[in-house]
Amino acid sequence: MTDVCAARGEEQEQRQPRQGNHERGDQEQGRLGPGELGQADQGQADRGRGDLGLADPGQGARPGGSSYLAVLRLPGALRFSVAGAVGRMTMSMFGLGSLLLISARTGRYGLAGVVAAATSVSYAVCAPKLASLADQFGQGRVLRPTVAVFGAATAAFVACAELRAPIWAVLVTGCLTGASMPSLGSMVRARWSAMLADSPLLGTAYALESVVDEMIFVIGPALATVLATEVQPAAGVVVAAVLCVAGTLALAAQRGTEPAVVHPAPVHPAPVSPEAGPPEAGRPELRRRGRWTRRRQRARWTTAKCWATAPPQEMPSTSASP
Repeated sequence: MTDVCAARGEEQEQRQPRQGNHERGDQEQGRLGPGELGQADQGQADRGRGDLGLADPGQGARPGGSSYLAVLRLPGALRFSVAGAVGRMTMSMFGLGSLLLISARTGRYGLAGVVAAATSVSYAVCAPKLASLADQFGQGRVLRPTVAVFGAATAAFVACAELRAPIWAVLVTGCLTGASMPSLGSMVRARWSAMLADSPLLGTAYALESVVDEMIFVIGPALATVLATEVQPAAGVVVAAVLCVAGTLALAAQRGTEPAVVHPAPVHPAPVSPEAGPPEAGRPELRRRGRWTRRRQRARWTTAKCWATAPPQEMPSTSASP
């Protein structure tokens, strides 16, 4: 019995410090002013809101909004970006559209694949040359005749496929169509580069063009398939050509955002010195030139060497002898 009482006494002694601690905490909280209590409650509320992943109501969206919208708000940016996107739909539609057209009219998937491959190869070969011409003469002066040839070649290609022309005619018109297809992606990026040359938004503009390319290659094949299978076999190719002509002409008409024409700097040959030795010495770039260029350079050096080492000749006297 005595042991039980002693155990109860020890439990009461252990409880008393705990109660004292709670009472001291209440007393300290009672010493805080009403402003300090409000700040403490606000801090606890903010911590709870942060734990739940909720934003502070006072923190609104950034005034600039999306970076893509900031880029498209630039003068003329939205117009040439949309025009380039419409014109680039051909890149994702024409190959599949021509494949479905040839296979539907001839029943030969092998021939359809050959024509589609020839069109793609001709485009890959001629697109860099067209881009170089656009840098030298301006985008407008190159895009207008190029898209005119593309429209005529596409019409001839569709006519040959519908009339079941010989294979060589289909291949020739297909290659001509691919060779004259405008490369609008590089030209749109050139406009972005000219507009945002020293701006940090240039990377955002390039990222926007990458998103546009992804959308084009997702929507274009599906659209070409639906048109070729549900409407007419030639509908996919025709719609692709119409979109290309419309987008290219709209882009060429926007002269305000067109990059400046790049004129190559004239190259003036350095004067030849007899003491410098043959032209090939110390100048490895001359070794890569043609045979006739090296011969002309060597002839110039030999002539200069002869004139430098020739002994001076005395001029005959013009006075009459007595």
